[in-house]
Amino acid sequence: MDKEERRRRLASNPYEAMYTANISDGYLTLPLECLKDLNSKSIFITFSLEEGMLRLYSPESFENVRHNIECLNFLNPKVRLLKRRIIGCAVEIEINDENQVYIHPEFLTELGFGTNQETIENETFSVVILKYSYVILIVSSSLFEEVYG
Repeated sequence: MDKEERRRRLASNPYEAMYTANISDGYLTLPLECLKDLNSKSIFITFSLEEGMLRLYSPESFENVRHNIECLNFLNPKVRLLKRRIIGCAVEIEINDENQVYIHPEFLTELGFGTNQETIENETFSVVILKYSYVILIVSSSLFEEVYG
């Protein structure tokens, strides 16, 4: 997907709330407003269909998404892509007592923060957190600026 298509998709989705945050030493502190509806000490992180973005789901909402995707026609190449990017790459991560989640270097690379997984884990990165009704979207600040700048 090209940059213009990413911009169009991100800009077309109305979000409920927006926060800025940093990923430091691999950890992202989630705003309390994002966590209050979770009712869980874990969250699923996965890729988005749009490159440069990550999605965070509560366990319940992830199961709903998984079920809905599993009901689609697996012979369709777009459905297989959807399964690979959302279900196949999903990882359940714990929310620690400081409302932080560890973002694995593979996910940081997806956000566009370099390719050397050993070194990017020790850096600080600026992100924008967009809260929707059932998902939290993580976008690099630079991509967000390109879209909404």
